[in-house]
Order: sequence, then structure tokens, then C-alpha cells
Amino acid sequence: MESYIVTLKSLLKHLFWLLIVYAVCRLLFYFFNYSYFSNVSIWQLLKIIVVSTRFDLSVIILSNFLFIILYLIPGPVREKKIYRGIVKWLFVIVNSIAVLANCVDLAYFQFTLKRTNATVFNFFSGELGNDLATLLPVFLRDYWYVFFISAVLWYSIYYLYTKNEKSISLLWTRKQYGIQFIIFILSSALALLAYRGGFQLKPITVVSAGEYVSSKLIPLVINTPFSILKTFDV
Repeated sequence: MESYIVTLKSLLKHLFWLLIVYAVCRLLFYFFNYSYFSNVSIWQLLKIIVVSTRFDLSVIILSNFLFIILYLIPGPVREKKIYRGIVKWLFVIVNSIAVLANCVDLAYFQFTLKRTNATVFNFFSGELGNDLATLLPVFLRDYWYVFFISAVLWYSIYYLYTKNEKSISLLWTRKQYGIQFIIFILSSALALLAYRGGFQLKPITVVSAGEYVSSKLIPLVINTPFSILKTFDV
């Protein structure tokens, strides 16, 4: 049975370490904005770390859905070196962008007191003026540590993926195809459930965080990629 689920186990390891990276981002967000969250007790912080997993897992599944499909798709093609390399860099690039979004709010949150959402793209489109060329160099200069922290986390994502990724060569019999297809379907269904955040009628949103904390603490429960993607109503 071990040979049938070895790929699934590797995938779960990758997703587990992503949850750890998101938790680290949340703790950094808390410490960098401690003046705003100074009334949060240790007990509250621990509770937030636990319940925030629901929101982290939702956006991890949403942003990595293509990766999950490519990783579990039944067939010997997924064992090819080039294919595995493409899947690896898809994972690293997508999640590095997500980490950067989280890290930007280490500094940017103090100006807005909320997580960055999709309106940030208005700066790129020119809808909010043409100040991007002026503001970006200033941000890079004054908040260089944001990009340093991001780089450390980017390397962590790359390192952890490489460390936990094993070269797998299965015997693709008819039975193997059947079992891998079942694993693929069940995993896709569970991924959809995780993205939705449970069995409720509608997927979780930013407002759903209000079930656990006051409105002031919602930015600590959610994460920036979640905030951005939910602005697009996905």
C-alpha cells in the first residue's frame, strides 16, 4: 500500500511546510505591527494561529490548485525529470509571490490598518495616479528588510521542497492506474473542500474571520494573498 500513496505523502509534506511558512509570516506580521495588536494576549494569539489555518489552507489550495493537479495526475509522465522540474518551479514561483504579498504588509499595514487587497493593482493600471514610479524606489529604500525577509522565505520554500521531494518510479500496471485515479479524484475533492473552508453553503471570505475575532483582529487571522484573491470574489 505504501507504494500507492508515496506521491500523496510527498504532496502533503509540501502543503504542510507551506502552512508553516504562512504561520511564520503571520507571526512576523504580528511583531512588526505590535503597536496595533498590543492588546492581544498570548492565549488569543495561540487561538488565532490555530483558526487562521482555515484561511491559510484555503488560499494555499486556491493558488496551488494547478500544482496539485499536475503533481497527482495519474501516469508515468509525472516521473519524468523535465516534468518534475516544471512542477517544482511552478510551486516555488507561485508561493514566492504569495510570500512577497504577505511580507509587503509587514510595512504597508501601518498606513492602511488592513490587509492589502486587489485595489493595489490600480497603482499599476494608473487608476490611482502615476505615482508608482516615484513610490516604488522609496519603498525599496525605506523597507529593504521586507525583501530580505522575503528572500529568506523564498529560499526556505525552495529548500524544503527539494528536501522533501523524492524521485519516485512506480510500476504502472492497470491496478496502479486505477488506484492513482481514485487518489487523484479524492484528493481533488478534499482540496475543493479545503478551499471552501468547510461544508458551509458558500466559501469562506474575509468577513468569515469575524466568527473568531473582533473586526480589529481580522487582519491577523487572514493573510494577504487571501485578501487579494477574495477581492476578486474567487
